[in-house]
Amino acid sequence: MLATAGMNGELTDVVFDGDRISMGVANTDFTRMKIKAAAIEASARNDYASNMICIMHSDGYKVAPLASDELANCVGKELRKEAREIVWEQTLDLHLNIETPNESEREAILKKRALTLEEQAKLVRWDIEHELKLPVNEDNLKFYFDGARDKVRRYETMLLDEITARRFDREESAINFTYAFRQAGQWQYFTATAMTREQADEAFQAKHPGITEYKVKSTPAVEVGMRGFYGLKSTVLRQYFIDCGIDPETMTGEATQARLAYARDKLMTAERRDLLNNVLRIGGFMTPKGKPKVPEALFKTICESLGLKTDKRRARDGDKRPTIRFVDQQSAAFMMEILENRKDDGLSLQLRKAEKATTEVDHGLDLNIYMDHKTRSTNGQDLDAPHSVITEALAELPVPVPEAWAMTALSDDELATMTSWSPASIAMTFASLYLTEFMDRLSSNELRRLREYITGTVTGGYDAQEAFYG
Repeated sequence: MLATAGMNGELTDVVFDGDRISMGVANTDFTRMKIKAAAIEASARNDYASNMICIMHSDGYKVAPLASDELANCVGKELRKEAREIVWEQTLDLHLNIETPNESEREAILKKRALTLEEQAKLVRWDIEHELKLPVNEDNLKFYFDGARDKVRRYETMLLDEITARRFDREESAINFTYAFRQAGQWQYFTATAMTREQADEAFQAKHPGITEYKVKSTPAVEVGMRGFYGLKSTVLRQYFIDCGIDPETMTGEATQARLAYARDKLMTAERRDLLNNVLRIGGFMTPKGKPKVPEALFKTICESLGLKTDKRRARDGDKRPTIRFVDQQSAAFMMEILENRKDDGLSLQLRKAEKATTEVDHGLDLNIYMDHKTRSTNGQDLDAPHSVITEALAELPVPVPEAWAMTALSDDELATMTSWSPASIAMTFASLYLTEFMDRLSSNELRRLREYITGTVTGGYDAQEAFYG
């Protein structure tokens, strides 16, 4: 695809970032067709074994299991089971009989390129004692190897308040702008973290007011695939448990089969499929033609992803006495104890400090292609009334954004700083914040229009061949 784009002159952007090269191609029908074909091919490879058997059978081949000895199959299964038990006993013995390293020893181990089993066991013990705040025993080792750190982080994300989650999302959606300029015959570098180029330019001019010739390189503060999407995850998880009839703060309450089915249907919609598979990643993978998830199984899966166990009982009233499910309170107390201990030691997500808005760096920018230092906005108008500036900026957005929400989305200091920005810069900031916070509530058309506005692309035609990143 890149070769074809090169021959047709459709390569739009090339960025060298250390040992990584990012290339953009024009957003054409051919490009989208190639990407769709690659996705279909990848889907076929994922189910290669079943497809191959069906193809061979349709071609007239006689397909039969290779292992025909049932007794040998049973013996093999028992041997594999025994082998797993032996390996677990060895793993347990290793982790229980080795000492936990101190901070300096851990740092030395992490610097090594290859680790022995003993060194890996030391790191595991350190994680259990210092991150999970638990003693090292058999039960806690099983909990750790079952994805304990991800479960704790997901639980903390669900319990985040709206303001804190919004702050984390703003920090991770920011962009690092690195300025390169010559001063006294030497190359100097300055990095500003901001939401838009205009904000970064203001920070640079405030620091170096006499510099007019410079080059700029922009990189995201956090890659999109590595972002937490805290506000979205917190809102979706909380709403799911509320729909089930369970308080997300205390995990008390009971879920009937009707409530579980309602919560599943509200969570797993066709519009949310990509969001569930690529961002939320809860409840298992959702396919376009797959059967709906069993409500009870989905509830158990989501609870297990938070480190919670579920239980059930028969209803006391009614003729059929349907099954009612609830969260085991011992597991909820266990997780809350971990979260409280982490909070006391300053490890909780809620206690994460905000990063600095502007920092200076002294590293080189070799093998980088810079953008022109001209600002994106051509409107340099400054208005004194912040309310009128925000009103004018919101009017430029392709979807209606409530002004009441915009006035509360940022702090008073941030709103005061915004008065010196251009309407285009303000509109871009609110578009990004609105998309991040309400991604799960917007229609597919609204999502598409907001993404096109933020990225500057328009889908569906050769007249808009803007940069497109696969």
